[in-house]
Amino acid sequence: SHVADPLKGLSWENAIETRALYGLFAFFLLVPAVFGPQDRGLVRRLLSAWPVASLGVISYGVYLWHVAWIAEVFRWAGHKHWSTADSFVILTVLVLALSVASSTASYLGVERPVLRLKDGFRPWRRVAPPTTADPSPAPATSLTSP
Repeated sequence: SHVADPLKGLSWENAIETRALYGLFAFFLLVPAVFGPQDRGLVRRLLSAWPVASLGVISYGVYLWHVAWIAEVFRWAGHKHWSTADSFVILTVLVLALSVASSTASYLGVERPVLRLKDGFRPWRRVAPPTTADPSPAPATSLTSP
């Protein structure tokens, strides 16, 4: 199957510059989220909103599914060229919707159940010796009865 490469046809220098700009964009998007006060600010409020936090939970699934959905949408469309702005927006919205739906299903059906199993099954985990809740010494008891 054929998946369009947005950087195809660029010179080597332009491809490097484009990828560097992608990296800088991501860097400057993440800097406010990583550094600074953890409990205030516009970026923090945005990232803690439930739709964004929910996308964060399934984001790896979106990463895994989106390329397959791009190829499938291209196949459905008969490898139509998605060169106009309108068709690119349609492709993006369609692939995003399908990727989020697939990611949510795979998270709920596969990832979350496996994560639950992980908590109960750890054969490699060292078992710590039991500790007492009260570190004070036990009161002395007499061995003789009164």
